[in-house]
Amino acid sequence: MGSGFARKGLGSLLRVSSRLKRERGRTILAVVGAGATESWRRQAERLGVADLARFVGAVPDPETYYRAADIFALPTHFDPFANATLEAMASGLPVVTTRLNGVSEILQPGVDGFVVDGPEDLEGLADALRALADPDRRRAVGAAARRTALRYPWEAPLQATVQAYERVRAERGAPGV
Repeated sequence: MGSGFARKGLGSLLRVSSRLKRERGRTILAVVGAGATESWRRQAERLGVADLARFVGAVPDPETYYRAADIFALPTHFDPFANATLEAMASGLPVVTTRLNGVSEILQPGVDGFVVDGPEDLEGLADALRALADPDRRRAVGAAARRTALRYPWEAPLQATVQAYERVRAERGAPGV
């Protein structure tokens, strides 16, 4: 979900999908978001997962895709605090991400999500996805993820930013907004 597929770790997810396809059979990987996809489609073809990868493009209703998903995976190379991860959690999805995603700081690994070292930790990523193959575990982790996400409403960082501006304004004696 989003854009910047290289930074989001799509290459790692395609490689792990190839590995898991051999072990577990058919799983659909929905890639939702804006961006050029031709090179990713070629990579999926080379890895033997072109039949599993669905490049949806940008959508006006991401919640439809969250509802249709079983797991949200974002093996990112860098994300200060990926909104898509929090949205997925709020939708009740178990998440798999990297410690390079700021959201990882609010996760209890194995409880409300899974955190791997980085996008190149393919074995860790595969292990997390394997753990979530169990429907009962997936439901439990997804429910815990939702509870965690609800503690972080989108308004909170906005209010904190406005308060910081107000403090600076007051210290400088500038007029308010």
